[in-house]
Amino acid sequence: MRFCLLLLLGLGCASGTGRRPADAGSRPDAGPGVDAAADLDAGNARDAFVPDDASLPLDATFDAMGMDAGDEVDASTGTDAGTDAGTDAGPSCAGVSCAHLDGPCTTGACDPATGECVAMPHADGTDCDGDPGDCVDAACAAGTCTETPRADCTDCGAGNYCSGGTCGPDPTTLGIEDFEAATFDARWTTGGTAPWFLSGSSPGEGATSAQSGDIGASQSSTLSTTIDAPGTVLFSFLLRTSTESGFDSLELYLDGTRVGEWDGETAWTRAGFVVGAGSHTVEFRYTKDGSLDRGSDTVWIDDLRFELPGVADGFESGALPPEYSTSGDASWTVTTTSPRSGARCAQSGAISHNQSSSLFRMVSPASAVTASFWWRTSTESGFDYLEFYIDGVRNTRWSGTNAWTEHTFPLGAGAHMLEWRYIKDGSVHGGSDQVWIDDVDFGEMPAGGLCGG
Repeated sequence: MRFCLLLLLGLGCASGTGRRPADAGSRPDAGPGVDAAADLDAGNARDAFVPDDASLPLDATFDAMGMDAGDEVDASTGTDAGTDAGTDAGPSCAGVSCAHLDGPCTTGACDPATGECVAMPHADGTDCDGDPGDCVDAACAAGTCTETPRADCTDCGAGNYCSGGTCGPDPTTLGIEDFEAATFDARWTTGGTAPWFLSGSSPGEGATSAQSGDIGASQSSTLSTTIDAPGTVLFSFLLRTSTESGFDSLELYLDGTRVGEWDGETAWTRAGFVVGAGSHTVEFRYTKDGSLDRGSDTVWIDDLRFELPGVADGFESGALPPEYSTSGDASWTVTTTSPRSGARCAQSGAISHNQSSSLFRMVSPASAVTASFWWRTSTESGFDYLEFYIDGVRNTRWSGTNAWTEHTFPLGAGAHMLEWRYIKDGSVHGGSDQVWIDDVDFGEMPAGGLCGG
């Protein structure tokens, strides 16, 4: 009988009634030939708890002793040679719901090793865009839904286009580069004696701008890229210089031709140039002469963009509209001082002798129009002038103290660059030493914007 296997442990087989008489104060007799003291070893300890009924199956006997049938005892060691099926199978996932961990880029699942819920990430690149009609693409990356703005001018339905990650009417301004990334992207090439770099020391907009490399006498630092204009537009950017005036300069080259040069100590200002539709090479170059350093001996650029005009401007927003750019020794601003109408007008920068302050705007009427604006001056008469230029040619100029007056002028179809320039001679101030414009009106301008035309 299997029950007699206990003899191997020194327990003996049950017989008769199955109960042994016990000596008072001592352990029950282990049977003939077995020393009662020796019978106290660990291997024989269970003999005192063996049930009377020796006919019970061994499994049932172990169950009665609080042991599982899997707890087979190794005859030579007295240890458990089996596996307890009730405990060694691991925690159960039966009936466990992990739906609370479901997400755009994860699925909740029960881990059979622990019985705990875990978030299983979806494969990288899985689409997680909850709104396909917006101007943001979204895909999973390491279990997180990561959003990327769609390219400007992406059609987002109902005659609208994406601009800066937002769906709206055809924009009149498109961002090209704001230099807010950690490094220059692949579009940019930097060279010369020392490369340009991204710096947070003096941003024009945001937290970062592009700054020229640390160069010495007769050296240069260049930054170049290609821009793709959607039509005839104004290409503009912010710039700042801290250099030896008249000698160490920031130069701008468009398609290999130098079109702009700035030097000396200048605050952030916007410069703009008309470019035709298509691809253009742009290079910013900081160049030093053979001697002397001045200021911080460096230059910066920021916030490159394309611009297209609207219909009319009263400057009521409190800031220059994005279609305008300003440059020179001091920037034009929007002021509440004596506007022609409304609450605001545009005012020239505060300049001194032999300096200038310019305001630019590009317009592109579909057909010939009669345009107009209102102007006012308070300057040294005959010497300090508000000058108005069309496509680089001076149209007219005014000086002295003048009340608000309207000026009208014809514009043919196509792109035109307009400039209002306040310029001072070498001595004497007169009046408020300032000029103003307001209510710029270009008549019937084409509908649409940079994306749809």
